[in-house]
Amino acid sequence: MSKRVLITGASAGFGKLTADTLLANGHQVVASMRNVETKNQAVAEELIKSGAKVVEIDVTDEQSVNSGVSLAISKLGGIDVAVN
Repeated sequence: MSKRVLITGASAGFGKLTADTLLANGHQVVASMRNVETKNQAVAEELIKSGAKVVEIDVTDEQSVNSGVSLAISKLGGIDVAVN
């Protein structure tokens, strides 16, 4: 059964590996990260090509988290799982 998953810190490390694995297993993924249009643009584009939705979230900024989560919910029609 496919899940709708929000992953924070998806630009590298465990976040990126988790996003890749979940996408490969048919789940819907919103991959979040900082600096989507600059430093992490190449990773964001790679995830999009793999089928992920990408949103910018800075987990140290409450407004960024609130707006990013709202956007993720909108893109997927809800969230079943959050990986932080």
